[in-house]
Amino acid sequence: IRYIPYIEKPGEIYLESDFLILTSKYEGFGNVVVEALCAGCTPLTYSTSGTRAIHDLTGLLRFPDMNTPESMKELILQTWEKREKISSEKINTLRTQFSLNSWVTAVEEIVAIK
Repeated sequence: IRYIPYIEKPGEIYLESDFLILTSKYEGFGNVVVEALCAGCTPLTYSTSGTRAIHDLTGLLRFPDMNTPESMKELILQTWEKREKISSEKINTLRTQFSLNSWVTAVEEIVAIK
């Protein structure tokens, strides 16, 4: 386990990692989760409104049974044993789904620009 402070381009770190651990219990949308997913890095995170929304879209997040440190520890150990990687096909789908163009299109549809 490595703690990595803020870096401007985290893509290489995600590519080298087996999974991302996000221990915030109060997280908005969680861009770091989307970044990790798009690099094929499985996020382990507490269930928050933002992370549940991302999971509802992708089905790829892993949550502990309860929002406790002990449950997170168990999830980390279970995930470490399996070390399943996200498939290239799913990564390409995620990159399309979370691309800037898809966000612009969604906003345009919401505000009826087109």
